[in-house]
Amino acid sequence: YGRADGHPDWMHGNALDYNPDLDQIMLSIPYFDEVWIIDHTTTTQEAAGHSGGLSNRGGDLMYRWGRPTTYQRGDSSNQTLFFQHDAHWIDDFIDFAHPQFGKIAMFNNRIGPDYSAANIVNPPWDMYTWSYTMNGGLFEPEDAELTLTHPTPTSMYSTGLSSIQVLPNGNYLLCSGRWGYTFELTPDNEVVWEYITPLIAGQPATQGDTLTVNQNLTFRVKRYPVDFPAFDGKDLSSKGWIELNPDSTYCEILTSVDEIMVEEHYRVFPNPVSDYLTVEWDGMKMVEIEIYDMRGIRLAQYTASGGRKYLDLSSWQGGSYYVRLDGQYTRKFIIH
Repeated sequence: YGRADGHPDWMHGNALDYNPDLDQIMLSIPYFDEVWIIDHTTTTQEAAGHSGGLSNRGGDLMYRWGRPTTYQRGDSSNQTLFFQHDAHWIDDFIDFAHPQFGKIAMFNNRIGPDYSAANIVNPPWDMYTWSYTMNGGLFEPEDAELTLTHPTPTSMYSTGLSSIQVLPNGNYLLCSGRWGYTFELTPDNEVVWEYITPLIAGQPATQGDTLTVNQNLTFRVKRYPVDFPAFDGKDLSSKGWIELNPDSTYCEILTSVDEIMVEEHYRVFPNPVSDYLTVEWDGMKMVEIEIYDMRGIRLAQYTASGGRKYLDLSSWQGGSYYVRLDGQYTRKFIIH
């Protein structure tokens, strides 16, 4: 499980993530073609053995997925990961009502001979035994729940680096690291935004240069909301162009982009509600409205226009719910 050049790098880790709800740590080990999960509830002494912690597994792996032959199970047909990168729990900047919340995402670099993919996996978690269940000695699932590729698959191919981020609007932000190519993909597999890192070995490239593999290596790309706490007190205004000799007139010929809605203009009332819930918004002609229960299960979905929608909830059971507008803006309400 080491490098082809014989370098003793078998424990090379290229991603690390922590789940505070489960108190577990995930590692991505690309030479094993696996993601591993360990129990963070153990003491140092327990972690040195095979028992202890909520999982009672001590320092042993709670979960591993990607290449069962590494633990003497299955064969090559069961392999699902191929030098993966950026393995993480999907929970950054999205709420628990998002359909992908709590699942695992990773970039699958070498899944094809000339293309890469990004995967979303939903491991079967048993909270009563505090363990990930197995089937026939194999960690489940058999395959990824979702596989994303570029509409032109060979346009996203990297043998290392790279990333995936699930966005609050339901789209996916993907980075093909060895080419410095980043794009946003819709669930309908449409590219709506793309960007090429304008650097050569860390130095600004000239606009119009043709960049080749590994010239503008990009480890990974993440999008942060404007209200991210680390931005408080920071100057986020433009500091100019990165590339050399930029065509500053180009942006003027693009279609203008308007702010589709200020979140403060989204209202849900009365709250608590007993019969009709009013949902109001501003700035969009057509919206999608979804209602979720506290478990994150979608109970209803509506399409509406005109800035206001009345929802008859008189027959609904009392309790707490969430209403989400266009996959981005969420409000909690109570039925009594």
